[in-house]
Amino acid sequence: MANTSLQSLRVSGSSHIPGGHYDEVHGSGSIRIDGNLTVNRLKTSGSIRGQGALKTQELSTSGSTRIEGSVEVVEGRCSGSFRVDGGLRVLGEIVLSGSSRISGAIAGEEVRGSGALRVGDEVALEKLRWSGSVHCPGLVSADVIELHIQGISEVGELAGAQIQIQRGSFATLTRWLSFLGTHGHLTVSEVSGDEVLLEATDAAIVRGERVVIGAGCRIDRVEYRESLTVHPDSMVGQSIQVD
Repeated sequence: MANTSLQSLRVSGSSHIPGGHYDEVHGSGSIRIDGNLTVNRLKTSGSIRGQGALKTQELSTSGSTRIEGSVEVVEGRCSGSFRVDGGLRVLGEIVLSGSSRISGAIAGEEVRGSGALRVGDEVALEKLRWSGSVHCPGLVSADVIELHIQGISEVGELAGAQIQIQRGSFATLTRWLSFLGTHGHLTVSEVSGDEVLLEATDAAIVRGERVVIGAGCRIDRVEYRESLTVHPDSMVGQSIQVD
């Protein structure tokens, strides 16, 4: 997409941007994109609504963002309300803060952020690092999964090499408490990983090489290969060492 002959736009107030190919688009105010947009750099503040797919090398938004199609981004930093009606593909890293809703699947390299994350389909990443609440009915898979849970979270399945689920720190919890409404807890049907550390988690089954069940957990069954540690405040119905 790095084509220096492409047009750049700078808009403000209430504006419409036609879809197409651009070098850079900078906007503030209320912006609507009419159609699919391919742009090297998109930077906006205020309200932006894209009526098509978005493909960009660099994305920076603050305020309210809604893309009615899919999004492909290399590097991104978005704060406020971020909504994608299609899927999100991350070729590098995207950082989200606030309320993030992806109606389709998330795939790619790294997603990190804070606030409320809702995904309608599945998550398949290299790294997922999140502080806040997470809702995903399907599989969340990544080599590294680090969740600092605040509020009620629900995930279909978790799978990865390193999985760390912890209740958010008091300082972070205080900051998000009014937004998320309660202390952190995760409900998940199945967790599978090499290194697994869980706190404040309800799960039907946990499988891992080395498993640590921290405080505030209720696990029906644990299958481990090398080691298992269970906090005295947690409940494990059945634990089995497997070959």
